[in-house]
Amino acid sequence: MLLGFLFIIVLVCLIIIYCYLFKRRFFARQNLVIDLPFDIVSENLKDLSNWPQWIPWLLFEPNTKVHYDYSHAGETTLLPSCLSWKGKLIKEGYILMKPARPSASYCHAVIEANAFYPKDVFLSIDLTKQGSHTGINLQLTGSVPFLLRYKTALLKIRANKDLELSLLRLNAHLVQYSQRTDYEFADPSYTFLETKQLGHFDAVTRPFTAKDQSISQKIEQGFHDLFTALGPQNPTTGHRFTLYTKADPIHHDFEGVLGVLVQNVEPCDLHPERITLNGTYLQLLYHGSYQHLSLAWHVIHNMMRLQGHRPDKKHPSVEVYEIGPGQTNSPKEYVTKVCLPIK
Repeated sequence: MLLGFLFIIVLVCLIIIYCYLFKRRFFARQNLVIDLPFDIVSENLKDLSNWPQWIPWLLFEPNTKVHYDYSHAGETTLLPSCLSWKGKLIKEGYILMKPARPSASYCHAVIEANAFYPKDVFLSIDLTKQGSHTGINLQLTGSVPFLLRYKTALLKIRANKDLELSLLRLNAHLVQYSQRTDYEFADPSYTFLETKQLGHFDAVTRPFTAKDQSISQKIEQGFHDLFTALGPQNPTTGHRFTLYTKADPIHHDFEGVLGVLVQNVEPCDLHPERITLNGTYLQLLYHGSYQHLSLAWHVIHNMMRLQGHRPDKKHPSVEVYEIGPGQTNSPKEYVTKVCLPIK
């Protein structure tokens, strides 16, 4: 009897601690100012047929057919009130637009994307006039089932990355309405490559860590030091790359190795070594600036999860800089191969 009573007390305490440590809701927000008039942006966003151009969940099955419903509460509307999809990986989902006044400066939608979130999420888009520009504020909120509350922090991170990716793609979509011919914009694209083993290659390397300093600055300085140590007598024979043995973007804690492919190195401070990458790698080709390279990792991690894989922490993650500052002066033309070890 006493043991049963103590068990109940311990169980109640654990439930209270669980509820205290893990919240039942998550909230994410991202914003952007675009060089377009308010009316153009508002008209475009209120038409759901434009949304497949920028929502992030269709990236993983771009050939998925979408369906539009033009009725709401029994009334036929000129604009679609619901967008739905069905795919092998992204499963079934829909976006239901909530009715608003024609002159309203906001859009509200209910989204079911069970391949990405355990319950429906709510998307709010608020627009503000800023002179000839328009401010776009995206907010995504959702609740978490009781037994999955330990994932609340992860879902918040996922939601923030989804909104950041959405804004970049939305900006690229809306730029077609700009009158400026010199308009610069981030137009990221993601192409999934064959999953395979990467094998081995010869390279000179230099270890790096980045905790307090910007990861991009640390890598740039590391490659500068690497080429200085190689000297002018040792031209490179392949792409630069980074092997991440530790990557914790939440706490900005990175460790790894910078390297470049070489052959027949003349005497210098560096010596070639054989890099062997065992295991199987999921690969993604990312076109875009290094500023948003973290979104490529967000995309490939989502693909890994959708395919039912897990990260293989025994092997390093890899970035291969196929086109970078040495080949083009335009960051939006950079091409980076992102490779994630899976099991």
